[in-house]
Amino acid sequence: MARIVIKNLESPEQKQGKPHLRRSRTRDGDSPDVTLINLNLMLINNAGHFDQQNYIPLGLLYIAACLEREGFNVEFIDYQLFSHAKKFDADLFIKKIGEPAKLVGFSSMSNLLPFTILCTEKLKTRYPDRKVVLGGVGPSPVASQVIEAFPFVDSVVEGEGEIAMLDFIKGNITSLPPRRLVRDLDSLPLPSYALLDFDFYDAAPSIITSRGCPYRCTFCTEPHNFGGAVRYRSIDSVIEELELVHSLSERTLFLFQDDILPLERSRFKKMLRAFDKLSFPMEWKCFSRVDLMDEDLMREMVDHGCVQIRYGIESGSNKTLERIKKGFTIEKAYEIAEKSVKYFQSVHASFIWGYPFE
Repeated sequence: MARIVIKNLESPEQKQGKPHLRRSRTRDGDSPDVTLINLNLMLINNAGHFDQQNYIPLGLLYIAACLEREGFNVEFIDYQLFSHAKKFDADLFIKKIGEPAKLVGFSSMSNLLPFTILCTEKLKTRYPDRKVVLGGVGPSPVASQVIEAFPFVDSVVEGEGEIAMLDFIKGNITSLPPRRLVRDLDSLPLPSYALLDFDFYDAAPSIITSRGCPYRCTFCTEPHNFGGAVRYRSIDSVIEELELVHSLSERTLFLFQDDILPLERSRFKKMLRAFDKLSFPMEWKCFSRVDLMDEDLMREMVDHGCVQIRYGIESGSNKTLERIKKGFTIEKAYEIAEKSVKYFQSVHASFIWGYPFE
């Protein structure tokens, strides 16, 4: 797959502060049928020092690939690459977008949902005839509330967006479309990586080998977005995607974004063996649960390239862990953390503070 030529690749330093953004299309020269805008931004303000890491927006690339397969021309804009992203100036951003396609899709996480709403309002004010759809893990769990509170939002997709966006682009726009999961993940085309210039993404490329989570942690949006039944891609499909991304980017470090990569252990071990057949030496990171790990598995993961494991611990209080239905104790978390640091180069643990009942 050839990479698409992306215009205006000058760095913000080269542009000397002049606002600019980057856009790409699946077919150069033709007017776009849909504009997809990534409004996710991983940004930390540490006492006035900003740390930013750009992640590949995998969800929108899946949607773009599905639309492209049906013959539609997709325009893609990534807010992460907007020269003035840290200002969060909705007027400026929408002005720089210019005239979008008749159908516009915004994707955001929860942290940028208020800014996404502002951008939607500004866009509809400039182009009232455009249809604007919101999606992603930010608006999805509060879809009905967003539609009720903000009449300029035409629709909010709950959960996966591939089928819904195909319906929308054919004119079947409803404010709250029915939830429709892709049952066979191998039926999806590989993400439209040709829309990207990998030089602007410093985070490890993300890969998803499954969707869904069987656990019911009370704080988590995953069961809402992807359902409780876990759906798996074939290992051959995963290997094909890894080879594709490597050929386009020369990257050898990947992040598997599955909620729990080692969930189905027999499949996981087959995938580990398949990694050995890649045309390049791969290193990778993944997420897991402490109650699914043991030293034998850790050792095997490291032997097949794993350099980082990420655990969602969430709290140091057993009372809180029980209340949020995490399914393990803090003692178990300590035990597995102590073992993990003996094997993995990097061990991450995530926590949540400020539960409503604390």
